[in-house]
Amino acid sequence: MMGGGTVTRDWLARRWLDAASALSPRGPAISSRTVIGVFLLWGIGDAVLTTPFLHALRAAYPGARIVALGKPWLAELFGEEALFDEFVTLVPPWTRHSGKYRLWSRDWREFARQAFAIRRGRFDLLISLRPDPRETALACLLSVREFAGYPAAGGRRWVSVDLGRSIVDEPACYRGELAAQAAKELIGTRPDAQPILRRVPSQDLARQLAHAGYAGGPVLAVAFGAAHPIRRWTGQNIAETLVRLRHRPGAYLIIETDNSPSFEVPGTVPTVRWRGSLAELKGALALADVLFCADSGALHVGTAVGCRTVSVFGPGLPSRFAPRGPLHAHAVKPMPCRPCYDNCIHPSPLCMDRIEVDTVAELIDAALAKVTVPRLAGAAERVSA
Repeated sequence: MMGGGTVTRDWLARRWLDAASALSPRGPAISSRTVIGVFLLWGIGDAVLTTPFLHALRAAYPGARIVALGKPWLAELFGEEALFDEFVTLVPPWTRHSGKYRLWSRDWREFARQAFAIRRGRFDLLISLRPDPRETALACLLSVREFAGYPAAGGRRWVSVDLGRSIVDEPACYRGELAAQAAKELIGTRPDAQPILRRVPSQDLARQLAHAGYAGGPVLAVAFGAAHPIRRWTGQNIAETLVRLRHRPGAYLIIETDNSPSFEVPGTVPTVRWRGSLAELKGALALADVLFCADSGALHVGTAVGCRTVSVFGPGLPSRFAPRGPLHAHAVKPMPCRPCYDNCIHPSPLCMDRIEVDTVAELIDAALAKVTVPRLAGAAERVSA
């Protein structure tokens, strides 16, 4: 639950931007839309959840030059997806977890340098898929003919194309649905809200699993790295969950990162501990039948490559980020302080600490039981061929 001060600040920011935009409104430019920019300024999961829109945009403008603007890993995530022709680094300091508005910091100086470099170019159309007045203000500073965004979120006279009438924030709207609705508003066709990435299983990892002793059955991937510490479940909870599974997987695929907790897995199950790039993660998860993870980028990558998922949700809103459909389940403990935007008011994140191990184990058992044809069976055949 957001505090009253936050709501007041957001309302004042919207009103201030509305007033500023009224003094310098964007003209009714008619653009050929040959150069199109897309803001993807936030996290991995946020970027993956825009793919319904991105696929529709590419199909609608096959001859346009489409540019992704955001963090340096965008090229790694989307480099093989044929959705973008260029990737440009633009990292607003307000996307950090702390120190967002220290205007004297090196981050702000670097951001200003990046923004001025982008301004030298020319976008026929710039798109923001997040109802965020800061992105609307940023678009005003860049050299663009048309801007597609959310005028109800602030700065309405700077917006040329309304991507969601009356949308100020979207706490109850799945981000994939928001992207699909944006495509309908801009392009006229509404795609499926399911995020999609290329599904090319890693044959090298398939060999590693076979070498570890995999002989059949579903592969359970476990991924608990997360950008912020309060979004991570403890290694003890993860280990206890695996011990309590009644449905034995054919193998464990442990996705390790620099910030993932350490934990042991039951010794009788073939196990591969994997670490690789963001681009390689797609191929790794394309081998997994079930992904057990936190609310993180890995969750959305796994969803986009077709995994069944069982996720544990802490400070984030399941209504906004939990995958939809029968392949997906999540565990969440109701908390009056959710969402806290990673600013926990407790000594430890109770929203994560109070998620019950037995509940999560039951969800994983149910997901494993529904796997009829393991994905690795087909990959193993291709490897042996």
